[in-house]
Amino acid sequence: MLTVKAFARQLFLLLAMAAVLFTLAGTLHYWQAWAFLAVYFTSSMAIILYLLRNDSKLLERRLGGGRSLRNRPARRSSSF
Repeated sequence: MLTVKAFARQLFLLLAMAAVLFTLAGTLHYWQAWAFLAVYFTSSMAIILYLLRNDSKLLERRLGGGRSLRNRPARRSSSF
């Protein structure tokens, strides 16, 4: 389930970023956007695969960031 959720979010982000980039450019012939998407999503997929294999609990916390962050108590700022 965690694998499906991680890849689904990654696919959604890819489609959303591609839509924004190419819509604003007004063309699909924008090689800088293609290069950006390739580099960004290759590195993102590598990180997801690494976390799935080595620290799935961290990936699970990162995917549910909104809910878990709201339940934590606020940190006190340290004063010097």
